[in-house]
Amino acid sequence: TMRHRTGTVVVGRGMMGSAAAAHLCELSRAAVTLIGPSEPPHTRAAAAAPHDAVSADLVSGADSDRRVAGEAAAPKIFGAHYDEGRIARVSDRSPVWAALAGASHARYRQVEASSGVQFYHEVGHVAIGLSGHEYIQSVQKTTAAAGVEHTVLPSADLPSRFPWLRLPQSEGGSDAFTAVLEPKAGWISARGHVEAHCTLVIQRKGAVVDDAVVAVRRLRDKTPDGCLFEVDTASGDVFACEKVIVAAGGFVNARPLVPAEHGEHDGDHAYQQLELQLLTAQTTRLRVTDAVGETLKDMPSLIVKCADFWAYVLPPIAYPDGHTYVKLGGASNHHATAATTARNNGEVPALPGKAILRTDAEVAEWYQSGGGDPDLTALHLRIITELIPCLATVAADPASVVVDTCVTSHTPTKRPYIGEASLGVVVVGGGNGLAAKS
Repeated sequence: TMRHRTGTVVVGRGMMGSAAAAHLCELSRAAVTLIGPSEPPHTRAAAAAPHDAVSADLVSGADSDRRVAGEAAAPKIFGAHYDEGRIARVSDRSPVWAALAGASHARYRQVEASSGVQFYHEVGHVAIGLSGHEYIQSVQKTTAAAGVEHTVLPSADLPSRFPWLRLPQSEGGSDAFTAVLEPKAGWISARGHVEAHCTLVIQRKGAVVDDAVVAVRRLRDKTPDGCLFEVDTASGDVFACEKVIVAAGGFVNARPLVPAEHGEHDGDHAYQQLELQLLTAQTTRLRVTDAVGETLKDMPSLIVKCADFWAYVLPPIAYPDGHTYVKLGGASNHHATAATTARNNGEVPALPGKAILRTDAEVAEWYQSGGGDPDLTALHLRIITELIPCLATVAADPASVVVDTCVTSHTPTKRPYIGEASLGVVVVGGGNGLAAKS
């Protein structure tokens, strides 16, 4: 066990935590320490990841023995950034999320240039919804208000612009859909995003520690060197600090990470729980052939909201295993799968077709489930072959289909938590399935 002194500890080494630490290193004179565990070995091996932001050569402030100890002691912490493709767009129905995304996108190229890590791919983004319905009307209104370059396309223009795309024909005829094309958008590599920001933390004289935080303790009295908190890690080390930023994603309530102020609750070590609903997220990747890749070479990222289903689709992306994949997620608007219905037990999820996860054990189990929900995979394959017919042959080949599982955290307001939860403790979380781009 070792005791370390730092200015601010950032708990959570995902997309939010790494970005917060990188910018804080630039803005603060006090030392910054970013703490979070590595991507689990089985997901690293499956991906053969080049964007391994948690590899030994990027970690400072922790030796190899402590890294191994930290991973062994906390094998049930996972992150939503274990992937290559996340849609990056400003166009959104919410002005808040549009503003957050716009501010983030404005920094992408500078972050890439400073870190030497490319993660943003500007291939454009298209949002498609039923004409006259709330979704696409809100996207149009918000995008225009944000001053974002965009083009509104009627259904009649879509076949010539996107010849590979087929929209459902039973939705009301040729004028059924409206699309919003945002050319200066696309997708980001989640792993690359984390790697870039971890690189900046180290460049800016911060520390990146490969370990899992098990508790954040508020001290009864300030220490002689000005510390108000002690942060305990799985390897047994303690980080004394003046401030804490908690960006622990779906695991923020699984451990005592958000201490209350003394006197707010009974006991010397009382903690707050964030009001979050954790939902399953499942994606399906299809390994594309060279011929299909050529057909889809100009494909933007895509969100489609129809009467029967909603889906998001990423264009062909080269993954670290040497193959190229089209990835999608989505669900039925009307009927949840049997497994989802059973898990929800009458409780309504924040997003249709999603299952509610109520305990950290359920979260860990879902991350490790491998195949996720087979009925949802079948729905994904039906959706993708309907939307992009040239993928039908690939979708019919089980060897070309990869299923990934993830977790999203949802707040009652559908907006993120960003602010001080108690004196000296800032919380960043509640991405609502929208935060990767922001």
